[in-house]
Amino acid sequence: MTARHRIGFLQVAAAVLLAGLPGHTSRPERAIDPARLARRIQAALDSIQARDGFPGATVAYILPDGTTGEFATGLADLETRTPMRPDARMLGASTGKTYVAATALALAKEGRLSLGDPVARWLGREEWYRRVPNASTMTVRQLLTHSSGVPDHVYDPRYPTERERQRRANLDWFATPQYAIGFILDKPAHFAPGAGFHYTDTGYHLAGLVVEAACGCRYYDEAIRRFLVPLGLDRTSPSDRRDLPGLVPGYLDETNHFGLPTKTMADGKLVWNPRSEWTGGGMVTNSRDLARWAKALYEGKALPVPYLADLLGAAVADTAGRRSYGLAVSIAMTELGPKLGHGGWIPGYRTDMAYYPDWGFSLAIQMNTDRQAVRNKIGPYALLLAGLVKAELAGSR
Repeated sequence: MTARHRIGFLQVAAAVLLAGLPGHTSRPERAIDPARLARRIQAALDSIQARDGFPGATVAYILPDGTTGEFATGLADLETRTPMRPDARMLGASTGKTYVAATALALAKEGRLSLGDPVARWLGREEWYRRVPNASTMTVRQLLTHSSGVPDHVYDPRYPTERERQRRANLDWFATPQYAIGFILDKPAHFAPGAGFHYTDTGYHLAGLVVEAACGCRYYDEAIRRFLVPLGLDRTSPSDRRDLPGLVPGYLDETNHFGLPTKTMADGKLVWNPRSEWTGGGMVTNSRDLARWAKALYEGKALPVPYLADLLGAAVADTAGRRSYGLAVSIAMTELGPKLGHGGWIPGYRTDMAYYPDWGFSLAIQMNTDRQAVRNKIGPYALLLAGLVKAELAGSR
């Protein structure tokens, strides 16, 4: 399939999703055997952990009828040999962008901002803003779909060096949004607004500042009030300090991008301050909560008003043309049909959350490592496990 055909296929898929959600056209009529499915998932999870040797992982799913399964494999701490538990928490990384986009969408539905607003309407009074690439022409929607053309400070070669220098001087130091944005000031844009796709945490920092300007509040307070509390996501909270209850250590390669220690925690605290991530991700979470959030968000139940057309309809094709990206939602076609979700990477942790609308179930997986040997396997792991869920729902033996 050519890139052009893939993009067209994804656009058609998005249209089908908008027409059909939350219909779950392939949902089975018969009852399943939850115990059998749980055994299959646990066996498969243990098998891939034994085969590939990553420290540990948690997995959770929620079926169309609300049945939940929670699983763990391997170790939460290699040094103490502490087993991983299903309720273990890890840094959710970029899956947290889904809360940012949902908050912006909620404010838009209430008329407190418009996704079509120029970003300059909200941030133009800031002295530094005129130095942001595409400052006068990009919109809020383009920030949320990574189509603004704004560069990403994370990959500026100065950023990891400066961050590590600050960390060594003070473990509690963190990059403020303005500090992070400073690395892309006066740089050329990747393209004109709306003319391409470039994934950028910096764009989401700008989006976070817009959200706070529009609501007159702290972003985290708004996300907690609108989503975490009403949906009972009690294993999810802002990753805004080094001491995060229930967090398990993560493990990195010795030669990692940020020059960090190979273990993310010492004496019960992170060895760096995750507050730097803010609206680039910014949540500590758990597979069960991720599965709950994905099911609510992609079934149109996260807000009291219809919003799926906005969430999915703004999708743009990514640079490879293999998927499209809406308001913090990746839309891809898989062997199980459409997949809606988001992945996450942060030093020491990998996360994937997904919802399969043809089957009406969600599944999330977290790993306490980002080592190169397994970093890119989390997607295949998730799809393998989702295939077992689909097989049970379809009546396979």
